[in-house]
Amino acid sequence: MLHLVHVLTSLEYGGIESFALRLLKRLPRDQFRSSIMITTPEQGKRYDDFVAEVNLPAFHCYYQHRRRVRFIRALSRQLKGIRPDIVLSYAYGTHAMVAIASWLAGIPRNYVRVAGEPVRHLKKSKLMTKLGRPFCHGEIAVSKATARQLVENIGLPANRVFTIENGCEVEEIQSRANRSVHIPSDTLRLIMVSRMDDAKDHETLLQAVAKLSAQGKKVQLQLAGEGPSRPSHEALARQLGIVDQVQFLGNCQNVPELLGQADFLVHSTRTEGMPNVLLEAMAAEIPIIASDIEPCRELIQDGVCGKLFVKGEVDSLIQAIVDLQSAPRLQKQLTSAAAQRVREQYHVDRMAQRYIHLFQHGTPD
Repeated sequence: MLHLVHVLTSLEYGGIESFALRLLKRLPRDQFRSSIMITTPEQGKRYDDFVAEVNLPAFHCYYQHRRRVRFIRALSRQLKGIRPDIVLSYAYGTHAMVAIASWLAGIPRNYVRVAGEPVRHLKKSKLMTKLGRPFCHGEIAVSKATARQLVENIGLPANRVFTIENGCEVEEIQSRANRSVHIPSDTLRLIMVSRMDDAKDHETLLQAVAKLSAQGKKVQLQLAGEGPSRPSHEALARQLGIVDQVQFLGNCQNVPELLGQADFLVHSTRTEGMPNVLLEAMAAEIPIIASDIEPCRELIQDGVCGKLFVKGEVDSLIQAIVDLQSAPRLQKQLTSAAAQRVREQYHVDRMAQRYIHLFQHGTPD
């Protein structure tokens, strides 16, 4: 039986938390024993709920800013006591410290999951990758786009970069979305589900809603998610005069139901590794409009499983919304193709099997 330690820096980023839950639930208990290591002082209901749901031993090794050597030593001591076979880090960049600590503790293998766009902070990514590379046994890219960037921009050898695309609970999301009542209306109901930070582009979507409203169209927008940019987004909605048309929902546990009630999912973003919400929207069979960046393009293929608009361009987003709203037959074609694609290529069971194969054999294939 293999013993894994899953090192998470924080539970503030919903995508990482959701992925960890999906993977942990699907690692066979007769083949794997897992433990959780949290490196930030998490507390409160979110942390309690996560630990209760995974129902696994949870350890803590707090990282204090710029206290890298102290953290490495402390984590190494903890890992020596736990003695896992494999360490999986969920934070690319700080993974270098985890990798060094794992090596000092004599852990046979450690990997890092690369969920964001590695070129977003290019200099830092190159530095931390260089520091961690002698001690890390491989980088797990969540999309082909991320894998390409790790090789071409970060300079990693292709043979140490493993691509394991994120997976989605297709049947559960589809069932929950279908149980939600979608009431036909002359008001266009848009939804965006995303953490509110500088990686996303809620501003372009808010401006598009304001411009559509000025043109006489009835539009309602729901924004699900939290983050440091929420106050500025709320201020922008007030400035644009669309407060009554925008709902800030905060973190939501009922995303499939919200998708089932909406007309379109809009994913306006500047950078991504692989947007999980697109997988969920594909499973929920809701039409998708997303920024034309490589990971979104990889998932929905413009005109096949959804529509893309030029990143950051309000008029391009408006045109995509108007074109799709006026084409109900196209909407059906896109959602049908998306549902088939997510079932065949991005099912959570397929993802879990590839991780299991990597842990057991050193390669996901």
